Amino acid sequence: AVAEALVRRGIPGEVVDVGYGYHRVKRELTATPKVSIIVPTRGTVGRLWGLDLPYIVNLVDSLRISTYQHIEVIVVYDTEMSADTLDAIKRRSPFPLELIEYTEPFNFSKKCNVGALAASGDVLMFLNDDMEILSEDWVERMICFLEDPTVGLVGPLLLLDNFLIQSAGHVT
Repeated sequence: AVAEALVRRGIPGEVVDVGYGYHRVKRELTATPKVSIIVPTRGTVGRLWGLDLPYIVNLVDSLRISTYQHIEVIVVYDTEMSADTLDAIKRRSPFPLELIEYTEPFNFSKKCNVGALAASGDVLMFLNDDMEILSEDWVERMICFLEDPTVGLVGPLLLLDNFLIQSAGHVT
């Protein structure tokens, strides 16, 4: 029934059985827009994998599993961020990277806007620095919805460390 609904609506994709009687629609991308991933960060350090690590380094490192390749990464960082953290981000980024120093008092929205102004992508993705990518096709899963002209914003499923849901996306 779901596959037939996709055909009726002209949505390219397939229905995937995910077990326990549930199905997921895997939409097919018809284009490959450039994606700008914008990450505002303060360089906060947290306990990850038993070590004290900057969250931003873990996030950038986790981008490696991405199957989508038409990506640029823009990190907007505070002046106080350590040179070691900046070097680690440069070494670990699997995609072209731009580091933008933010010298003003903390303002999350303004840092996002600074990153957006530097972006050259067709699609802007804003990520928090304390995230970790778990699904290799995460970019495709998000941007395929943007091919629908009635969709202007897409939000991911975010899980906490214990796999409880932190956010189930956005609806506006």
